[in-house]
Amino acid sequence: LVTLFWAVLLLCTIVYVFAIVAVELVYKLGMHSVLAAGDLETGEIIDRCFGTVAKSMFTLFQITTLDSWSPIVRPILFHHWQLIFFFGPFIGISAIAVMNLVTAIIVETSRE
Repeated sequence: LVTLFWAVLLLCTIVYVFAIVAVELVYKLGMHSVLAAGDLETGEIIDRCFGTVAKSMFTLFQITTLDSWSPIVRPILFHHWQLIFFFGPFIGISAIAVMNLVTAIIVETSRE
């Protein structure tokens, strides 16, 4: 149980750090170019999902669970394909690596 706590704390730390970066990268860079292009729908998605650190953390947790993340990420990547270098590593680290660690801990604990 202690190991599971540390794995969840690791996941929360990763989400928090990436949320801070998301506000700086996705929100500030994305809003500028999206509004300049006149795409208000994508601007609303960026504001709703990445406007603050708390909103970014919730959105990144949603991406971690791979729950309907495509409608959030695709419009943003349409305007800034370079952000794949932000979202790709985040999904690789959080959704694949850390969630597999959590699953392994739960399975190992249930075997005992």
